[in-house]
Amino acid sequence: MKTFRNAFYVLLFTLSLYSCQKEYSVENGNLKLPTGSWEFQNAGAQYIGDMDTAYIAVAGSTKELHLIGTSLDGTQKFHLHLFADTFKVGTYKASLFQSSFTYTSGPASLFNSNQLVGEFIVTVTSYGNNVIAGNFSGYALDSSNKAGQLTLGKFTSTINISGKGGGGSPDVPGASSGTRTPAELN
Repeated sequence: MKTFRNAFYVLLFTLSLYSCQKEYSVENGNLKLPTGSWEFQNAGAQYIGDMDTAYIAVAGSTKELHLIGTSLDGTQKFHLHLFADTFKVGTYKASLFQSSFTYTSGPASLFNSNQLVGEFIVTVTSYGNNVIAGNFSGYALDSSNKAGQLTLGKFTSTINISGKGGGGSPDVPGASSGTRTPAELN
């Protein structure tokens, strides 16, 4: 009986050693926390994901606001792009060269919207306290180059709009950093 008890303790000790493993998921920058979320519908199908990056860049006298995300399964990319002299709560229309949208899977475009496709409207409902939120809808070309409606689009994301740092949201893990110009909050 004593041999059985000793064998049991050796087995228990061995199993406890092999069950302890180092956690590598957050090392070497592997931690990516979402900065927000997005969703929209097309022909009854729901598309949803996390916002990875939000930043403002300057192109000449025009500022470009980029909201970039990934589908929940990580295979598709969301990119909502706004253009303005200053960003504020309001409406941004593709027909006025104020908005565009792409949704891709690898190199393939699943949805593409700009001033040449039809009206695509983004309404920013909240812009302040380092958060941007809104909704969107409109026409987009699908992967077959057929125009269809995107509906019930929503987004929310943190974004550095305080004018501190380099713009964008580099202090949020997983967010893009680089040379950015701070946004002006009006």
